[in-house]
Amino acid sequence: MAENIVSKLLSFDREDIERQKKTYPMALSKLGGEVFQFELVELSAAQACDINDKRMTMNQGTGEMSMHTFEPTVMTLMAGCPSVFRNQDLRKHYSCAGFEDLVDLLLTVDEAKKLADEIMKLSGAEVDADYTLTDDDVKNS
Repeated sequence: MAENIVSKLLSFDREDIERQKKTYPMALSKLGGEVFQFELVELSAAQACDINDKRMTMNQGTGEMSMHTFEPTVMTLMAGCPSVFRNQDLRKHYSCAGFEDLVDLLLTVDEAKKLADEIMKLSGAEVDADYTLTDDDVKNS
């Protein structure tokens, strides 16, 4: 007899649920090209969706759409690489007012995007950077 999904899920405890982790090597050009090993962790589904929702906004009054890249990238790095981008000691050492300043100080645009993309891949939430919106898509949103 096949187990139903509820019974099967009940056979696991909360502690059995694991987030994926991986080490990702990347050379930082602002630090002489030295390679650093970044410890990445999978984002929760809610975090990944929240970050993706911030990539594009629409002004309800004018219908004007805006694309955002820096804020969602920083959010991804802070959630997916907290050992570096939520580290108070690093933030204070580099005299950064906030963690977004730390990202901006340490990483180039390409490095930040590449690291954020690796976190999203690990989370099963790859983002297609090529958005193709038709007029109908905009009118129906």
